[in-house]
Amino acid sequence: MREARGPAWTDWLHDQGVVALTGIDTRSLVLHLRQAGAMRAIAIGGEASVDEALNAVRAQPEMAGRDLAAKVSTRDPFVFSDAGWSRIAVVDYGCKRSILNRLAWSGAAVTVYPHGVDADELVDYDGVLLSNGPGDPEPLRDEQATIRNLIGRVPVLGICLGHQLLALATGRTTYKLPFGHRGANHPVLERTTNGVLVTSQNHGFAVAPGQSREETHVSLYDGTVEGLELRNERARSVQFHPEAGPGPHVAWGILESWVEEVGGLAKAA
Repeated sequence: MREARGPAWTDWLHDQGVVALTGIDTRSLVLHLRQAGAMRAIAIGGEASVDEALNAVRAQPEMAGRDLAAKVSTRDPFVFSDAGWSRIAVVDYGCKRSILNRLAWSGAAVTVYPHGVDADELVDYDGVLLSNGPGDPEPLRDEQATIRNLIGRVPVLGICLGHQLLALATGRTTYKLPFGHRGANHPVLERTTNGVLVTSQNHGFAVAPGQSREETHVSLYDGTVEGLELRNERARSVQFHPEAGPGPHVAWGILESWVEEVGGLAKAA
């Protein structure tokens, strides 16, 4: 806030445990972030000096290069849903429960595995879903090797971090966005239909564009790659969250059609 008026307001914020800044030029702050991109920040109460604040900020690790999947992944495999006509394994890099729910509602029996699962444990499933998760995909080298070992042996679908890991595992590159994609209502062009999906997103890294013809979806905000399809390898991915929990539901069909497709392939085999 440029100026917090009256002690009742600031006292209420304090009582609720809400951090607030006042006495700053909010327009200057917005312009600085627009030009410099997302960055680490800190709010320190009391009489801390600028140098003390800067030292505290710089002591915090940057997001680039951080492997965070291990901190949020399940430690042991577990069955989420044992009823369904498609058998789906989910590799958990920080998976949202809404994705598991949508798979189950689409007719899948779902088993969740830790981020470090070996590829040989997954190849007997009808399909493998590479989940969303936090952090930089680049340092997840073991996970990329596992995905390379999976491709061509079982149908694969990547979501968010899973999309980025699939890209890295197949020789593409990723990079840190100056501004992450956060929240709902992100427009994504679906190139095969020339239609627009209104999507839910939450990521700070992206797949570099222009690396192949397999780019099926593109952001209408900044042109970043929002989807890949590797037909010969039976692998595809989307950067956004098709289950949209919360968010718009126009992309629900991506999960539902994939569950139906891999189940049909298994029955045909």
